[in-house]
Amino acid sequence: MSKIEVDQVDPQSGTTLTLGTSGDTVSIPSGVTLANAGTVTGIPASAISSGTIATARLGSGTASSSTFLRGDSTFAEAGGGAFEVVATADYSSGVSNFTITDCFTSTYQIYNVVGHNLSGAAGEKVFVSVLDSGGSAISGWDHVINLAYVEKATGNGGESYSSDSNLAHFKFMNYLFSGNSTEIGSFNWTFYQPYESVYTQVGGQSQIDSQNGYCYVGNLFAMLPSTTSGRSLKFFTSSGGNFAGYKITVYGMKRA
Repeated sequence: MSKIEVDQVDPQSGTTLTLGTSGDTVSIPSGVTLANAGTVTGIPASAISSGTIATARLGSGTASSSTFLRGDSTFAEAGGGAFEVVATADYSSGVSNFTITDCFTSTYQIYNVVGHNLSGAAGEKVFVSVLDSGGSAISGWDHVINLAYVEKATGNGGESYSSDSNLAHFKFMNYLFSGNSTEIGSFNWTFYQPYESVYTQVGGQSQIDSQNGYCYVGNLFAMLPSTTSGRSLKFFTSSGGNFAGYKITVYGMKRA
């Protein structure tokens, strides 16, 4: 085998240089590095017969066990449903108020706020405010709650109504907690366009298994006749007593 030692090979004419002819094999010995400072074209994916391509060469974003590579070459969290988690709040006790900051954004128009394990100090009601970009409660809420109740021992029950207007909050339900940690409330509310500069509506249901032998279900409708953009949710007790617990998740609803 002949050996040619040169520092550079250029085409005799033009700008195209050909190595071998069709059917030939050009061997690159082990340990040799091909340093490319130009552009390589025409290499089919089938020519990659060993090794693993680094994820950084596949797309932008962070590759992990919880992300996938989208069609736009971006690593993103897997979808799988109509709702995506945008914020959570989880606490056992010791605070009289808490804020879920910046849970409303322009990404979604509709949000579901789902809570359970909600319990408060004796004699307290739970209020909810929507805060603006500066952290101030937006005023002007009108709300109506239809509260149905059933006595567990007898099955007897009834219903009541409560309404308030022009407030800086609305109620979880028109109910005074007993302070017992086993008295647990839950809720599922839908917020319509809270971030946008239009009227905001809230509808949903709250329920609680009370310590006085009754089960309560409250249907909530609330409306904010204000065009102030909402950003955050603040939960607080009516007289400053501490919560005994809460677990809350905010979901953004994808548009079809």
